[in-house]
Amino acid sequence: MQQSHDCPICLNIAVDPIQLSQCKHIFCSACLLDLLDYNNQSYKCPLCRQLYSKNEPLIINQDLAKKIKESNPEQYAQRQQQIIQQQMMLPNQIKVNVVYGNLYKRIDNQEKKNVNQWTLIVKMEYNKDSDRAALKNFDINDMIESVTYYLHETFHPNKVTVKQAPFQLQRLGWGVFNIPILIKFKKEYNIPNLEVDHYLSFQGNGSMQKQITKLDISNLKEYQQLQQQLQNQQQQQQQQQKQQ
Repeated sequence: MQQSHDCPICLNIAVDPIQLSQCKHIFCSACLLDLLDYNNQSYKCPLCRQLYSKNEPLIINQDLAKKIKESNPEQYAQRQQQIIQQQMMLPNQIKVNVVYGNLYKRIDNQEKKNVNQWTLIVKMEYNKDSDRAALKNFDINDMIESVTYYLHETFHPNKVTVKQAPFQLQRLGWGVFNIPILIKFKKEYNIPNLEVDHYLSFQGNGSMQKQITKLDISNLKEYQQLQQQLQNQQQQQQQQQKQQ
């Protein structure tokens, strides 16, 4: 069992502590939630790798917080202020989910030919709700310049580039094969091209995959405006502290 009240992630005194229900390990709520935010199915204790369901509540232990704060109020207050300042700083990179794959359905066709309809899809989603809120719901799909699908050679054309959202491609036909996909981002965002592969699926409603990648958002107008606001707030706080 964890002997001290230090957070194993930041190695500082645990602020607004969360104690995991089974292994009883203690972490700063900010440290733990930031670390676990990228897995929406389940999560593991960062210290012992104990597995928890996504439905397992992560609740601040108020009694423990009071005990830690009373044992070292000055250190607790300093660390609490550090966390507040860190949360006010918006990183210039965010993690996003690149979602790709295909939908499938059988359609009515009087000629009884090509009744299998499949739709290739590429889209991006925010990985963290906090990023979506911070960027005022900026549609990150606007950062994509084009998506190129490389179909089987029996299709004509077998190389199809989609340059407008939604980045989808619909075809009729039966037969599974691998589809390389090239995602190009707009030049102003200075993001490398992303290449993924999807194996066409006719099982159920199709198959979708998810890949986490980092995006540089420093050139976003929304990011620059927010960053300026945060800097102004910090300057105001510093001036108020000097006056006190």
